[in-house]
Amino acid sequence: MELSDLSLKERLAVCERAEGACAERLREIAGQADPGDKPLQGFLQSIVAEEENHLSDIRKFSEKVPAPGAWQLDDVLLDYLLRLHFPSFRQGFGEGLLSRDNALYFAECVEKESSRFYRDLSEEAPDPESREFFRKAAEDEESHLKCIQTTLL
Repeated sequence: MELSDLSLKERLAVCERAEGACAERLREIAGQADPGDKPLQGFLQSIVAEEENHLSDIRKFSEKVPAPGAWQLDDVLLDYLLRLHFPSFRQGFGEGLLSRDNALYFAECVEKESSRFYRDLSEEAPDPESREFFRKAAEDEESHLKCIQTTLL
């Protein structure tokens, strides 16, 4: 099953799960990074906070969308869709603390996959309002990606 097979409400449920998983993955990265590297820790926490803001936006938008007659999603399908669109979630960190470069690389992977995910959703959105919502989400993730790629800590 693909995202295009889902109703808008179901797509938003996938987005909610994805955004929560992105925030959790970024918390894991921060947890594996050197706790003494305060600039890196602060930077990662700021990205986590942005992901949590996106999660709130998704929930608000989803509240306005009526539920479909038949609901196709279950936890197995949600997990499958996340694995499909976020392959870096399965990538281990290795042993020991993450260096600054490695931590930023893993964070960059999350943001790149998230941006692509929202871009795909915007291209297949069923109406102009949801297309704009997903396009804006993709742009926000691309902004985070650029920030990760250009910030000097």
